[in-house]
Amino acid sequence: MYTRTVNGEELTFGTSGKLFRDALVMYDRQTGSLWTQVDGSVLRGELEGAQLQPIPAVQTTWAEWRRLHPDTLVLKQDDDARGSPYADYFRDPNQMGIADTQNPDDRLPGKALVITLREAGDSLAVPLEALERTGFYQTRIADIPVLITYSNSTPRVFDRRVHNRTLDFELHRRGGELILRDRQTQTRWSGLTGEALEGSLAGQQLPPVPHMVNFWFAWVAYNPQTRLEQP
Repeated sequence: MYTRTVNGEELTFGTSGKLFRDALVMYDRQTGSLWTQVDGSVLRGELEGAQLQPIPAVQTTWAEWRRLHPDTLVLKQDDDARGSPYADYFRDPNQMGIADTQNPDDRLPGKALVITLREAGDSLAVPLEALERTGFYQTRIADIPVLITYSNSTPRVFDRRVHNRTLDFELHRRGGELILRDRQTQTRWSGLTGEALEGSLAGQQLPPVPHMVNFWFAWVAYNPQTRLEQP
């Protein structure tokens, strides 16, 4: 997810029908510039050199989102629009891209799902399958200490700094919602929302960090020097 304001102007976007490295290419209606979906940069056009700024978003199930935000409004689909034309593609671990794309990096299978982050020239990928087993992982992206969590089918990434102090986390409880505890204050935190639930920091919120969930082959095509870290 990106902001749509570039050089002080709010842009509107459409789908160009083109692909670049097997990923969607957008165009803005104001200048006709072509933009990549994966990193929000301009491939060609008047705004070449511009960059859309990522903003945090949550990828989760409808049931989980509705539990957390019961007043959410949703766009209702027509009954005949249900299902995905890409279902077979997602099920086939060997089909990458639309023209027999090969996995450019054998550190992981090409269709492995990874949680990905990019900041100040640094890029990082963490396998979702490994995170499902551990529940959380702590690392850094550029100069930002981050907490990566997986709770109730929902991956999240948070900045571990609160009041200019970097917190280190340990597992407190897993079963239902993931609950973590920081070693500095023993405060208990929700791994799903990043909110402090009990302790001296109760009511504090870990700032969310922009991230994406990608296929490994697609992420590496755009970020060949990416770090791969295993929880």
